[in-house]
Amino acid sequence: INFIITHPNTRSEWQFGIRSTIGKLVGVVLAYPICLSVGGASVMSIHPMIVIHKKCLKKRLLHALLKELLRRANLYKINQFVLANPSTLLKPVISAICWGCKLAYPAQLPSSPRTPGWRRMTSDDVTSALILVNKWSSQFEIRRVFTNEEEFCHHFVCPNVPNYVFTYVVENKTGSITDLVKYNIVPDETGTLSATISAVISTQSSVHQLIIDAMVSAKENGAKHVGVNQTNISIDILQLLSFQPSGSLAYFFYNYRYHE
Repeated sequence: INFIITHPNTRSEWQFGIRSTIGKLVGVVLAYPICLSVGGASVMSIHPMIVIHKKCLKKRLLHALLKELLRRANLYKINQFVLANPSTLLKPVISAICWGCKLAYPAQLPSSPRTPGWRRMTSDDVTSALILVNKWSSQFEIRRVFTNEEEFCHHFVCPNVPNYVFTYVVENKTGSITDLVKYNIVPDETGTLSATISAVISTQSSVHQLIIDAMVSAKENGAKHVGVNQTNISIDILQLLSFQPSGSLAYFFYNYRYHE
């Protein structure tokens, strides 16, 4: 929640909720704007996090909240949003398998990261890392575009929310950043800390070793479980590291037509 409400480009009217007739909070929307590149065209969209009480899931509350969010976004000339959801709403633009692994099990994990030059990313790395991320992602037809260093710093360093975002970079002997791994750590419903790897960018090091180092550092930071969405990571690598399928995640565009 703090990550979204402290986002440099968000607005207070994009954070709202809905109550039942007895005054109980049954739905919450927290959203911030993102810039997407879709087929080479820039699209300004809203990216929401929506929480709905389990007893209201079948009452079309999600559709009502999305409609109200879009109405509020329209006031700022934003007409689209992109949504990640485990259930199928309409036809998704892309789907991904979620993989998970308990960090107590993999016997092949070393005691510390082994990639030469591996270190925690700092605010001083923002400029170099921003260039690396945007250049690497340019190979994809649908991609997130970070338009300024302040927004990028919030997503990859997040100084306003301690112990939530963990980003590591690999620095070569000349001082250039060649690789990047990012994961978030949050408690699950039982209070156990779980890490979710959201970015693995490799130009010099192997993806396999970068994921191992991410697992090691996540364990050092207190995580008991690590997950990853299989979008640009080989299934063979995940299976080799004892990951197991744990669900699926679908990404939807709203109010945007995209070719087949």
